Amino acid sequence: MKHVKFSGKDVPWDFNIFMYRGGAAEHARRVQAAIKDGKLGKPMMERLELVTVLHEHICELTAAGKPRSGTLSIISVIRAFFKFVDEDGLFLTLETLEKCYLEWAASMVHRVRTSRTATKRNRGGTYGFSHSSGHTMASSLGSLIDTIFNRATNILQHTGLRALKRRKSAVGVQAEKQSLSDTFEFGHMLQDICDALTIDVITTAPVPVEIKLRTGKSFVLGNPILDHSIAAGSTISITRQMMASIRIEAELEMFIAQTGINTKQAVDAELRHFFYVSHLDGYQVKDHKNRRGGAVLFEIFKDYKSHFERYLAWRRRFFPESNRLFSFFPTRSRGDGFRFTGWRLRNICAELDIPFVGPRMLRNTRVNWLLHESGSPEVTAEMAQHTKETLIQVYHKPSLQRAIAESNNFWAEYDPHADEARFASKKDNQSPQPAVGPGSCVGEPQKNDEAPSEAPEPDCMKKGGCLWCKSHRDIDIFAYVWSLATFRHLKMIEISKATLYIQKADKPVAARLTLEKIDSRLKWFEDSNKTRKEWVDEANVLVGAGEYHPDYGDLIDFLEGRR
Repeated sequence: MKHVKFSGKDVPWDFNIFMYRGGAAEHARRVQAAIKDGKLGKPMMERLELVTVLHEHICELTAAGKPRSGTLSIISVIRAFFKFVDEDGLFLTLETLEKCYLEWAASMVHRVRTSRTATKRNRGGTYGFSHSSGHTMASSLGSLIDTIFNRATNILQHTGLRALKRRKSAVGVQAEKQSLSDTFEFGHMLQDICDALTIDVITTAPVPVEIKLRTGKSFVLGNPILDHSIAAGSTISITRQMMASIRIEAELEMFIAQTGINTKQAVDAELRHFFYVSHLDGYQVKDHKNRRGGAVLFEIFKDYKSHFERYLAWRRRFFPESNRLFSFFPTRSRGDGFRFTGWRLRNICAELDIPFVGPRMLRNTRVNWLLHESGSPEVTAEMAQHTKETLIQVYHKPSLQRAIAESNNFWAEYDPHADEARFASKKDNQSPQPAVGPGSCVGEPQKNDEAPSEAPEPDCMKKGGCLWCKSHRDIDIFAYVWSLATFRHLKMIEISKATLYIQKADKPVAARLTLEKIDSRLKWFEDSNKTRKEWVDEANVLVGAGEYHPDYGDLIDFLEGRR
């Protein structure tokens, strides 16, 4: 791979392992020795054309700028595919690639269906296999096959591994508060670590060093035994390097939370002569050389600037020659495939019983907090450097708390009676009163403008009049639906006993108008969603069985001669 740099401890990507049966299953560091010793037998020359084509396409991907981590993921999928082919004894060539791929995909479908769990170890010691894992692997190799054969349709469509659409669930009020609380607690810990691990503490303070947090919790860093062991190419001991690395992890997490850029961009960010341009409630950060018309590298909040400048001065002391914004000591060769895991911070969080919030969750929380504060998807998308569609589809998390607030704001604007009722309730220290008929009442009796002249007049005495009153409100509970259904039955009894109304059915009458009004209300509940439809069905069953709402049961029994 000409376009990929490998460090001294990295294993180069060599596609010759796919020429041998069992090569894909062998450990990457031992496979070449096994080939050399003849343990894997002779190369399978019928695979040569296929392996060559795969190698060429992977080289094209790296030359086009595909990240090393993404290329490594594709190679891992290819290894899994060849391992399956070798274990099942399939005859694999360029001509049979599609057939073997479909058999491999079918085996993953079988694994998904027979797996007892997708996230935990089974009792037998083998991992479960999820549908999403199978889809990801099949999609990765399927895209490569589509390119090789220039297919008009995706081969993935011929497998049973379709992308699952995940429905976003709204976050409850308490859960949302807990998520923010965890994030703030984690952020306070990061700030306390950065404040405590100064240059003097890391270079001269006796070890172990106690780090005290604002919450009263504390932890200890440093091993006196390792304090006398100076790492190669460094001026400080191994244990002090570990202390510095913890602060770097904390600074990196803080930087991601402030800027909203992804982990890969933050890890690969280069040190520049930064120049700050005031923008909204913060700064746009540019390279000093291109400060007039240069691109914005990232944006930060106003209060973070002094902290960021302090970190830059700190890192110059320990990494004077490095060109990376966040450098790590070479406890192992970093290479181009370095992935930030935050394992040091994870260990500290586990020790202190503090929830660890990873970079992805920090970015997600930041975006949703900005959306909550601004109330504008357009402004939030611009600040998060995303399109509005990406913001809504990927980052936005439905919030019950925001939904309640928006609903209250809506009704406060378009339902003046609700405001009057809330004002009266606060003034009299009472709750809104139930209506005379089904539902609730939020004000004085006043007939709806669209009500027919023959409709009952709302006077807080006649039950039917409530349904034609501006102050009447439906209640979104089963009991209300049951009361409507019972009241409807009551009106049907009234109509059946009024022979005069039946003889003059073409003339609108109060009882029939009320009955039609109830039918329209029940119809709305029935058509609105599944839960409300079940309410209507259950209410009708109860009324049909003679189980009436308590508000009207005695009156119905009297009219039907049971009392």
